[in-house]
Amino acid sequence: MRNYGGAVCAMVAMVSGFVTNVIFDYILVWNLNGGIKGAAIATIFGEGITAVIAIVYLLYKKSFTLKISLNKIKNVWKSIFKVGLAPFGLSLIPNISLVLINWFSAQYGGESAIATYACVSYIICIVYLILQGVGDGSQPLMSKYYGERDFNELHKVNKLAY
Repeated sequence: MRNYGGAVCAMVAMVSGFVTNVIFDYILVWNLNGGIKGAAIATIFGEGITAVIAIVYLLYKKSFTLKISLNKIKNVWKSIFKVGLAPFGLSLIPNISLVLINWFSAQYGGESAIATYACVSYIICIVYLILQGVGDGSQPLMSKYYGERDFNELHKVNKLAY
């Protein structure tokens, strides 16, 4: 969506999905005592809202294409798996680390150690997300200016990002 000039719409889609997830978490987990199953369903609703907004945007811009012949579908799935493996690993590893850290914290320091680490990890998470936002936001501009060989603008964006 950002690449098609819809940065604001992309933000609206993400925020809508987040708000939907929070609302359904409250309803399904707290009010209806849905536990993990309720949280999972809330997440599905949130992601679904984000996907619907994105698809509607792409259909509106006439940029939504899905042309895959059946004889090439195996190669497409292989390609998707190869490309998606690294981001999946990058998303999974911190959660595995968190489980291990909580487990060792519970063994050696109890609930106060877990609570202390939670506070520290929230601060780290905020800093990490800010850095990721700068990287994600500047990358399309850097790609554009590099492709246009406009090294003056590329340097400005690079300097601003740093």
